Amino acid sequence: PLSPKETLFDRNMNLPVLFAVFSVAAISAYDVGCMYPANMPDPVSVHLKLSLFASSAAIRTGVETPVIVRFASMSTYCDFNCVAYHDDSALNVLTKSTNPFKDAMPKEYFNSWSRTLCIAQCWGMFFGDVLRPVLQSIGFSPMPVNHDLAGCAAAGDRACVHTLLAQADWDPRLVGQLVAFEIRAAVQNDGWNAEGALVWDQESEEAVPCTANCAPFADTIGYFPRNHPGNAKMEGDTKKKAGKRKEKYSVRGNNKYWQPLAEHDGSGYFSRQEHVTPHIGFRVTPALLDTLENRTLPSPKYHYRKEANMVIARLRELAGSQDMKVKVRFFDQALYVRTLIEHYVRESFPSYSFEDQMMFRHAISAAEYDAILLAWREKIRHDLVRPTTVIQRWGDDEINTYSGDPSVDGAMNIKARDFQPFVRVMPHSEFPSASACLCTAYAEFTDIYTKMEFDGATVGPMEVGGDGFKLGCGNDSLPIPFGCNAASSFTVENMVALQDMCGQSRLWGGMHFTPSVPAAEELCSGIGKLAYDLVTTLKAGTNWSKSYRRGDPRPVCGSPPVTRPLKRHHSVSLSSRLP
Repeated sequence: PLSPKETLFDRNMNLPVLFAVFSVAAISAYDVGCMYPANMPDPVSVHLKLSLFASSAAIRTGVETPVIVRFASMSTYCDFNCVAYHDDSALNVLTKSTNPFKDAMPKEYFNSWSRTLCIAQCWGMFFGDVLRPVLQSIGFSPMPVNHDLAGCAAAGDRACVHTLLAQADWDPRLVGQLVAFEIRAAVQNDGWNAEGALVWDQESEEAVPCTANCAPFADTIGYFPRNHPGNAKMEGDTKKKAGKRKEKYSVRGNNKYWQPLAEHDGSGYFSRQEHVTPHIGFRVTPALLDTLENRTLPSPKYHYRKEANMVIARLRELAGSQDMKVKVRFFDQALYVRTLIEHYVRESFPSYSFEDQMMFRHAISAAEYDAILLAWREKIRHDLVRPTTVIQRWGDDEINTYSGDPSVDGAMNIKARDFQPFVRVMPHSEFPSASACLCTAYAEFTDIYTKMEFDGATVGPMEVGGDGFKLGCGNDSLPIPFGCNAASSFTVENMVALQDMCGQSRLWGGMHFTPSVPAAEELCSGIGKLAYDLVTTLKAGTNWSKSYRRGDPRPVCGSPPVTRPLKRHHSVSLSSRLP
């Protein structure tokens, strides 16, 4: 099997490859101005449409956060490898090597418009069913799969691949297919069990091949919740002790572990959660870190009754605060947070090019990838109970807190057994907060990136609403729109404030106990710097060549793409710019 960082071609790197073998009949160069669809927007707008449409679809259908992170990572492999295959210096994100065909490809093909056609083709091959409406709306028709190219790629036959690409005059859509084939090979055995090829066998206590009815992303480590629903007695209790009122406030034995929460669809269907992807922190190779094993957190040693009362009090305050409600909803979706950051990085710097955007997205996705793996590994190691379970065990106790109706302004008296947080509690254990981990990685990377790439500049303030960032306004693409009116608007001053607001929102909403947030911030600190190291590695000194920036004219059929001279920053080493 291929490793996550190896492509099919690496298997044949030891074979003698001579350019004489690659010689093919000369074919007239394609004209990107003629090839680029008339209705297709500029490269930045195309990518924005693709990413927003895919993100909206993932949110609407309830895809769980770790799975979204994996799909986002795959999409950025498309993005940056399409750039690297149309550049002299940039490195392939999988092989960390330059384009093997760069000396054969005409240099006029190294432009943003060709890269965009390549990206659209690659995205279409992975997410075609989802993206079909938006691809049709921009006038892009994916090229049918070239099975000859697929066969050559599967065999690792670089000479064959070269011949087919050259015969097609290096059509960027065919290059996009090659990029997709490489990605598929790299992620096939990446530890996520995305196709459900493995299933946990309880008898042999190991993951075995699935033979039928396979479940994508199924557990491969045999995780089983120790705190079974309905187990009213605590481990080691006598009947006498279990009957005492005070025992319902005690959390010990198996009751301290995560318990699958009950859910319903409002139409009579009830279910219990299964822990999502419990295996990824133990089976998946990180993108940036050498290993996950060196980053661990000590037990938080909760005083559960004190912490539970703090949860109730925070939700009491939230019940009367529209501002807190909006922020909890917004930061509940990592995709919203990333989209906000990407929007303001894109809009804040006039010299920020399409290629810069592809580089930024890949690096922040790598940071996100490692953050989710770290958080998930610790979630399984500690396996701690959610506030919902602890508070509901108080049964008939009356508490004054959020009532469950977001339209009610203010707290109400309810029975503890009926307690629920402000938003759905995701199906995974409590400690540490994955959202706080993600936002720490986002904020740290973004601050380093903009300071290093834009002469010490930072991003902010970031306005959600007003003349700033908006989501889902005027259509039903998202369950809850943001920034469409004053009631759903707010401002984030900078990346430090974003990290803090993101973490605190998890406490305001009642999903976590207090130590879960600072612990997550500690766990994921430093990932942002590693992500910026990846930027400098993959750029490898390139100036992107024929890079598109907002305002550049479209290519005209019969004329080469027009680009402005590069007047901008250059990446330097972190040690020379940061204390």
